[in-house]
Amino acid sequence: MPENSNDSSKNVPGTRTYIGTVNLFNSTPAQNYFQQGLKKFAAQDFAGAVDDFSRVIAHSSQHSHAYINRGAAKGELEDYAGALIDFDHGIRLDPTDPKGYAGRGNVKINSNDLAGARTDFSRAVELDPTSATAYIGRGYAKGELKDYPGALTDLTRAIELKPQFKLAFLFRASIKERMQDAAGAEADRQAAAGL
Repeated sequence: MPENSNDSSKNVPGTRTYIGTVNLFNSTPAQNYFQQGLKKFAAQDFAGAVDDFSRVIAHSSQHSHAYINRGAAKGELEDYAGALIDFDHGIRLDPTDPKGYAGRGNVKINSNDLAGARTDFSRAVELDPTSATAYIGRGYAKGELKDYPGALTDLTRAIELKPQFKLAFLFRASIKERMQDAAGAEADRQAAAGL
């Protein structure tokens, strides 16, 4: 799903990472497989998406987006080791792509590497300070690491960037509860319920 998803499935920050539809390839077969992979990902056919992104890589092994998207699909299939390999490769190919870091951050959260996730989401924020996804991911990681003020700041920024991001309100409510702000937590839960 695109970055603005309100899905609260197993991806802890509540988002799925993929690049979108862009023409990156000179090879028509690679372009077709890439588009098919994106469609399958959006339809939650993650195994099919992995197959299509693998075909892109077979045709065009230097395109970071194919690795990043395959990593995201593998993450959805809970193949975290395989996802990390793909995200690492995609990031090596294009270290300026914030979605690679955000996607790898999601996988690290699901692998209980919270410090690593915080680092990846921080890099994503540096590269794209307008990414609500990166802020919510980093806020979640900070909260689990008991950096409640840092988590509150990041989750508030995610809400400022994307006020309809229901999961950001719910995560922020949880942080406010941990900070003994029951009224603030309830206000955030009510805001989330209204979305």
